[in-house]
Amino acid sequence: MTDSTNPFEPLIEIYQHLEVKQTIRTAHEVVGFLCCIAASPKALALDEWFPHLWKDGIDPSFADEMLAVDFATAVLASYECCLLSYREFSHLQLPTDDWLDTDANPTESASRFAAGYLSAYHLTESHWQNLQLTADSNTDKLLQTTMLLLSKMATPNTIDAEMKALFDELPDMPDIVDILAQLLTTLGNAAMPIDDDDE
Repeated sequence: MTDSTNPFEPLIEIYQHLEVKQTIRTAHEVVGFLCCIAASPKALALDEWFPHLWKDGIDPSFADEMLAVDFATAVLASYECCLLSYREFSHLQLPTDDWLDTDANPTESASRFAAGYLSAYHLTESHWQNLQLTADSNTDKLLQTTMLLLSKMATPNTIDAEMKALFDELPDMPDIVDILAQLLTTLGNAAMPIDDDDE
């Protein structure tokens, strides 16, 4: 169930359509993806990221033209919502209601969100690198911390001993879920001055 105040609700609800379920990455994965794309220090053109919403190997199109319009509208509204949150420094209203199971472990929805954000980061990473952040800068520390927390959320049961030891040093999952909206919003806000650059 989605929260009626959740700005991502129209996007999540469009997954009631079978074609969306079959061809588009999961709803929470797309939400994570959009949160990251909107935080890029330099805005990406629509054609640089929109096709990545489809599952691997699937042509980025819809058989139903009206559904295509509805999907694009919901995606762009969610993207704009992220941008507005970052610009106004108002915390993202992430759909976290079902992100933890009864044992406080991340659910599939939580892991998909994190995976979506991390996959989008690969598209924006060069723009972050162009900022030439120093290792001791607050923004670089925030970026590295965010990536680590999302990695723990995306792959909590990793068998990599080094990663597992690193994850054990990080906050527990309920704490990560609690602070994630603040972290992502702060990171997105840090990118805004660069985002307005027309270079």
